[in-house]
Order: sequence, then structure tokens, then C-alpha cells
Amino acid sequence: AVLVTNGLDLGMGLVTLAYGGSLVLADSSELTVGELVTFQLYANVMTSAYQAINTTVNSFTRMSAAWQRLIALLDSTPAADLNSGVRVDLAHGDLQFKDVTFWYWSRPDNIVLRNINATI
Repeated sequence: AVLVTNGLDLGMGLVTLAYGGSLVLADSSELTVGELVTFQLYANVMTSAYQAINTTVNSFTRMSAAWQRLIALLDSTPAADLNSGVRVDLAHGDLQFKDVTFWYWSRPDNIVLRNINATI
């Protein structure tokens, strides 16, 4: 989209200069060099303002999509049963992990931890 917008901006600038230049060179006094340059500067100011607005709108669109994704994640319920497992009331001693391998259930081919050993 940026490439198309920049291409259109460049194309319009070239058309403006070509047509305005032909009017300046036509000896008909319809347009002076100063008026052509002034018009081109105003057109550049307007183009810059348009690009700034376009960037802001795109940022809001991305922010809205990210916000909707965040709300969907916060509203989702975990797939695991939170009441399963063994409750440990009080533990003494070391906590030791041996050859722990971990991956997320949604991506079983992407192993996050492989054969990790740790003592806490």
C-alpha cells in the first residue's frame, strides 16, 4: 500500500510539473514559474498531511486488531482442568527437575525446553 501511495504521489508530481511546465513555456502568461513552484509546494504540504493522516489511521487499525486479540485471550478459558493434579500443602527440601522436556500443546513440533536439569 505504501508503494502504491508513494508511486501515485510521484506520478501526480510529475504530471503537475509537466503540465505546469508546458503552461509556463507556452508564452500565454497563464502561469508563471513562481506560481508553478508555489503550487508544487502547496501540493507537497497537502501530500505530507495526507500521509500523516494515513499513518495515524493505520496505527489505529493495528491497535484495534491487537486490542480485540487481547480481549479474546483474556476472555478465553484454559484448556487444562484447573482442579486436577495433586495439592502439596507444605514442602521441605530441594525441588529437582531431571531431563524435563516441554512444548505447548498447540505446537507439539516446537519444543521449548529439551532435557533441562535444575535443582531449586
